[in-house]
Amino acid sequence: MKIGTLTLSALSALLCSATPGFAASILGTGDNFAIFGVTAVTATSPAISIANGNVGSQTSVTGFPAGTISLPFRVVQPPNPADIATLGQAFTDISKAHTALFNMTYIPANDFTATPTLGGRTLLPGVYHFGVAASMPLTALVLTLDANHQNNVFWVFQIGTTLTTADGAQVKLINPGSNGGGDDGIFFVANTGGI
Repeated sequence: MKIGTLTLSALSALLCSATPGFAASILGTGDNFAIFGVTAVTATSPAISIANGNVGSQTSVTGFPAGTISLPFRVVQPPNPADIATLGQAFTDISKAHTALFNMTYIPANDFTATPTLGGRTLLPGVYHFGVAASMPLTALVLTLDANHQNNVFWVFQIGTTLTTADGAQVKLINPGSNGGGDDGIFFVANTGGI
């Protein structure tokens, strides 16, 4: 997923967002994916917007393409042998990134376990921890990320179990640096018992 307004739908499994620069060095071949799931990835709403990247799953992908898709885009899934090899390498690379991102240190003020709602917040770059499931419910649909006019910044959301978003949920970037946010990274890392 690229920086800007991103509409999300309820997804199970790991959800990582990536952009060039910082993100590419962490995700390896996983950087080619806007959405990657170990289990099924399902679009339940035509309002999903993907700015760039593939949608992949080691089991199945349904409901894509949906909404607004900016190329390049393709669904990557079994049983296509080429897709299986691509998914295997992406899984290896994303697994390494998952472990590193989920173990990053966060400051106590960024522990939102007691209030695990992503929506309705405006957050500066950093690591944010949710020790339980996190959500973007209908009552709080917008997560605003403030880059504070800096380049090459990132947000890591460590989610204890799952991330669930209501239809119409958005992630918005404001105040990007001189590179327009193209070198920023946004990572939603769900700890579902390992990926």
